Amino acid sequence: MHVHAESKEKERLQEATTIIAAGGVTNGILGIVKVVLGGITGYLPLTASGVHSLSDIVSDVIAWIAVRMGSQSEKQGEDVRFHYGRRRIETLLALFAAFLLAYVSVELIMGAFGYHHDLGHGMPTAIVEEAETHGAEGHADHDHGEEIGHLLFLVSGVILVSVLAKEILFRATRRKGIRLNSPMLIAKAWHHRADAISALAVLLSIFISSYFPALSLINPITMVIIACLILHSAWEVGSNAVKELIDFAPSLETIALIEEMAEEVEGVTFTHHIRIRSMGGALYVELTAETDPDLTVAEGYAVIKQIREKIMDKVPNVIDVTTQLTPKGEYLRQFLGSET
Repeated sequence: MHVHAESKEKERLQEATTIIAAGGVTNGILGIVKVVLGGITGYLPLTASGVHSLSDIVSDVIAWIAVRMGSQSEKQGEDVRFHYGRRRIETLLALFAAFLLAYVSVELIMGAFGYHHDLGHGMPTAIVEEAETHGAEGHADHDHGEEIGHLLFLVSGVILVSVLAKEILFRATRRKGIRLNSPMLIAKAWHHRADAISALAVLLSIFISSYFPALSLINPITMVIIACLILHSAWEVGSNAVKELIDFAPSLETIALIEEMAEEVEGVTFTHHIRIRSMGGALYVELTAETDPDLTVAEGYAVIKQIREKIMDKVPNVIDVTTQLTPKGEYLRQFLGSET
């Protein structure tokens, strides 16, 4: 790996580590606060939202390990056992994170309707129900009612802070993930957005419970909504990981850009058999380029070198290009030969 590419890998690792650390610290603080406050108030949706935030810490750790391994993959790629490096360890960890998120979402759905003993029993009543009970006991419990009101205000404030923090993290992480072409960072961004939406769902549940106490099903319904958001995140992360494991091709725009860059090199008349393999967000490109059949070995090597450098400089996240040269018109001759 040349010096320029190595420098880019170090920069990528630093930027990814910074944004992952910011998300991890935020998830930890918000998760603990929401779980503790949800336990005190007995408000299950708030607890569920806290569990969602804490579960994201696991994916934060996985994302950091993944990008760390990816940054070292070039040197490791020289290993006789790993010819393409170890970037797909990131893919496997992403798939593990997807299964973990799916498990958490199923647990929340079961707990919402009391099908799971640990989640469905032993919980105190919700804030609004407790406030109504003590409100009926007269003036003696007036101070207690005010305390409940303050607690409700505190819960709403925590949720609003959570929404703002997670939305900021979503925008920053997604922007960084797109720029670095990191599937883990992009997945993390959508985790932040799902957490923000789930917090909004909890806030909506609080207000509905306050103004329409008869709607007792609003709490389990909110928990199911949160669980579905987590499940959607799990599907996105898992499906992208599976696509990479089965060598699913990147976008047509990426393929067209690679073809365009190769054909801009002087002496190249046509490119074909372009194959691209994705590993942890990095792209390995193989292609065949047609050139003048009278080129010397040295001239052919110069063409291959120019193709490699041009593609790596102009196409994001390409870290290796393998080019085979064939005489001009070879592809057409093979195609016509196959038709006869």
